[in-house]
Amino acid sequence: VLAAFGIGALAGLAALFLGPLVAYLHSLLLFRGPSGEGRATTAPSLPEIARYAVFAALGTGGVTYLFNADVLLAKHFLSADAAGIYAAGSVLGRAVYFLGLTVATVMFPEVTALHARDEAHFHVMDRSLLLLGLIAVGLVSIYTLVPRLVLLPYGSGFTGVAPYLGPFALALSLLAVANLLINYFLSLDSRRFVLPLLGACVLETALISTFHGSVTQILEMLLGSMAGLCLTLAALYLADRLRPARGGEAR
Repeated sequence: VLAAFGIGALAGLAALFLGPLVAYLHSLLLFRGPSGEGRATTAPSLPEIARYAVFAALGTGGVTYLFNADVLLAKHFLSADAAGIYAAGSVLGRAVYFLGLTVATVMFPEVTALHARDEAHFHVMDRSLLLLGLIAVGLVSIYTLVPRLVLLPYGSGFTGVAPYLGPFALALSLLAVANLLINYFLSLDSRRFVLPLLGACVLETALISTFHGSVTQILEMLLGSMAGLCLTLAALYLADRLRPARGGEAR
């Protein structure tokens, strides 16, 4: 609507501000509704809230950095045409990541509630990983096998992006899985994801800054960074997953 009034690029920025603002105001109205019955008798202290907020911000900031840094580095190191192809491929591949966000959004409160009651919660995370895996496999297959179908709405100007859609979809699928695992650790108030995430940010930047001869080479560096992060977080989750089995605790 704003663009229709001729506001131009400012319309997009305004919408990014106004949309969350309206949602925030709406949430305040919703939170007025529930009564005090059934609420916790003790509230977390301000230092506890601040500590959790810091680690939540680190998680969000780290994933956001990984989500965007490669595009900025590609623009810096590649020619204008190659950087344009890289940016277009990255944007088109983000469908996998955003679908993964919906899975994480549903998983987070479920695991948090179960963990707070000391009840079994791994089945929720396992099913979330399975669902996200099925989504990723489906979209990576489509992007790899029929890339021209994905590009059909955008015209012939994007034909050069076709060979790179599959790898972009795979890289962003790995990031979506990593983000799901980060949200899992946050739901348990665990900080174990911080060092692997920060390490991945440094690794991605260092690799692309060193190896950036072509779109393909930067994509290889991106895939390596995402795979390393995903495997490390998965190993941490697996250690969590197996620990109750050894100790006889509830699963």
